[in-house]
Parts: sequence; C-alpha cells; structure tokens
Amino acid sequence: MFSKRFIDEVRAFHLRIQVVDSVGDTHERIIDCLKGAREPVAAPVEWPGGRTRPVPVPRAAPRAE
Repeated sequence: MFSKRFIDEVRAFHLRIQVVDSVGDTHERIIDCLKGAREPVAAPVEWPGGRTRPVPVPRAAPRAE
C-alpha cells in the first residue's frame, strides 16, 4: 500500500519484467503499479485507532531434500 503523500507526488510508477523462456523467446510485461491508486476508496483503509489490518503470510511446506 502506498501512502497518500507518495500517490500525490509520484506521477507514474511502472514495473517492467522481461524474461527469456527455454526456447529463447522473450516475453515482457509492463505493470502500472499506481493503477487505481487515485480512485476514491469505497471502504476504509485503516482500522479504528490508526492500526492497519494484519496481512496473513502464507507458509510454504518444507522442501523435501
């Protein structure tokens, strides 16, 4: 989540990912990281008291070696 100040000051933030697959083809994706960030939010972003909601972190199963 970006802060309001960041969204107000940064005009564009794009992430460019480029990969070469096993047969040598190049694939590229450009992601607009601020897409939708300037749209009004329908639900509150923070809980009462200014706390942000905890985000669950998925745990990966141990790798068999």
